[in-house]
Amino acid sequence: DPNTGIPTANIYAANRTGVYITLSNDFLDNRLFIGMSGKFIQKKEVNLSLSALNAETQLSNNSLNSVINNSLNQGAGIGTDLGLIFVLSKEYSTQIGIVYRNIGMQYKWTNPDGSTQPSPEPTVLDLGFSTSFGTKRSRVSLDADLRDVTNAQNTVLGKRVHLGMEYSLSDLFGIMLGLNQGYGTYGTFVHLKF
Repeated sequence: DPNTGIPTANIYAANRTGVYITLSNDFLDNRLFIGMSGKFIQKKEVNLSLSALNAETQLSNNSLNSVINNSLNQGAGIGTDLGLIFVLSKEYSTQIGIVYRNIGMQYKWTNPDGSTQPSPEPTVLDLGFSTSFGTKRSRVSLDADLRDVTNAQNTVLGKRVHLGMEYSLSDLFGIMLGLNQGYGTYGTFVHLKF
């Protein structure tokens, strides 16, 4: 704890289980795609802080399991995601996508009765861009995503940016490079036909 200098263990965990129903349709000769996902989610969440002073007292009187269960927030809620993809160039597969996630995602029904509802899912706006170019033998694809454009979750920009590049040769071999939440990523693939 920065205020007292006493060692503190902060434990946060969330488990979501849900059902999604998705509908989508294309418009303007397959240049505009609009979709919507409705979702019902049950969430269990633990947000627990144990300092060195009270950990021994809490754990000697109860098991760790009961301490966690006393801190457990459970609930269920409904929400929706709306998205669209606009194809700028069919020749280069250039597309821009926009997704508005977690609209109305509040956990209003608690289980069991009297339990505190878990924290709501933040409503966020995501943007994406994709394009590819090359010849029949080799191709380069470039992809970029910016999650949470308005920074509703108060996260640094580097954690919200996702970039990727893929080079493929005759759809037989490829190399991939990327940046995922500030960390470099890479990979390769080989397509073998038997």
